[in-house]
Amino acid sequence: MNVAVPLLAREDAEAWRLLAAIPGETVGAPMAEMARRLFGGDHNPALYAGRALRTQGLLELWDGYCSASPEACRSCPFAHSSARPAGA
Repeated sequence: MNVAVPLLAREDAEAWRLLAAIPGETVGAPMAEMARRLFGGDHNPALYAGRALRTQGLLELWDGYCSASPEACRSCPFAHSSARPAGA
């Protein structure tokens, strides 16, 4: 489902609407930590809570980068890009 539905949504607007309507799972520790790292400690959880695409995205980033090794944070392209001011 994590692969097929997004591929279908790329080609079909109705599939995209269906995908966007899927509710997100309960926000767990990895999602909350990834959101804190990306958006800062004072972000609004409504940005991703209740939205499957966004919660899955946070989990994918966590699994692919943050949980890989403690050294991954030092060279993380996401952490460094979110630390720069817009337009920099």
